[in-house]
Amino acid sequence: MKKNIIFILLGFVLSATAAFAAYNSFIANGDITVQNVQGDGLTADFKIFNGSTAESWTINSSGRFSVSILDGSSFMTGSADSDVKAIVYGTGEGADSCAENATPGTTYITLETAGGYTITPKSSACCATVAHALTYHEYPSCGAATCETGYYVNGGVCYTISGGGGGGGGSIAPTPTTTTYPNGTLLRANNSDKVYLIDAGQKRWIPTGEIFTGNGYSWSSIKVVEPSVVSQYTEGVNVQMATQADQTSIPEGAIIRANGDIDVYIVKYVGAKKFKRLVLSPSVFNSYGHLKWSDIKDIDKSVADSFVVSDLVRAVNDSKVYKLYPSGDTGEKRWVKTANVFTQMNLDWDSIYEINQTDRNSYNDASALE
Repeated sequence: MKKNIIFILLGFVLSATAAFAAYNSFIANGDITVQNVQGDGLTADFKIFNGSTAESWTINSSGRFSVSILDGSSFMTGSADSDVKAIVYGTGEGADSCAENATPGTTYITLETAGGYTITPKSSACCATVAHALTYHEYPSCGAATCETGYYVNGGVCYTISGGGGGGGGSIAPTPTTTTYPNGTLLRANNSDKVYLIDAGQKRWIPTGEIFTGNGYSWSSIKVVEPSVVSQYTEGVNVQMATQADQTSIPEGAIIRANGDIDVYIVKYVGAKKFKRLVLSPSVFNSYGHLKWSDIKDIDKSVADSFVVSDLVRAVNDSKVYKLYPSGDTGEKRWVKTANVFTQMNLDWDSIYEINQTDRNSYNDASALE
């Protein structure tokens, strides 16, 4: 008969230099300190709370804190370190979970569902705060789900609908942003190996090299920047491997052209929606430093046609949303002056592209829509 072994661990402190420690059929008969758990941007001590049970837990020489949970287990752990703002935990199957470390030393997570977990301290909140957000999408998607009265949500960010003058209605005036890179840009902080895709004002981590290359991204397109540039973006959902269902592996920000056509488009996904926006001219194309002619994907016309053409744009650091119209070789832009007009025209907030000033100025001004 297999015997259970109960370890009575009172005031035990695990050595930081221990290469590996494991406790089968574990029961904590007292609080246990686990030193030097490696996390996102910090190393911190954790506490296993008295009464916790598990099949086993381990801490290796790299600071990886792992727990094996059986049905009926109840494993409670947290950190008294005030630098730990949140605790991330997961089994590696599906999205991780995150809990705020609201009261260091008292707050803890409880693991009760069977599986093998990794527990990681986080130096920032689970989700970055979005100005004027009422509710948020769950971690790891994050971003605003709904906004305060007088604001609308687009891409996880709240934009203000400010009161208009005598004409009635509110003008669309997005809250000023420090974003300086357009959607589709690949960024990496100079103190980190993480590469992010900029998408709808958020940064989306590309977690593996396989996903990076499989989605058609180019290593030479990565821009290395100061950490503060990366940290200004709200954390979005991680980039996933493109599949056949993702339109023959056309990733977010891809440059496409239908076979036999000369028009070049930039791709954008918002949930199940698929958009493409025309790049007006070679000079506009070249004004985006991250775009390369060699990256253009020539695809079947039926695939290109499955993307909806977006004709709504907003320039970086400009509050005005424009609707674009064909007009010879240049095109025209018309300011959508109020939120009421936007709604009455049945326009889609999700289809708005953020562009640079060169792109915006390449369209001739026409009368506002009001």
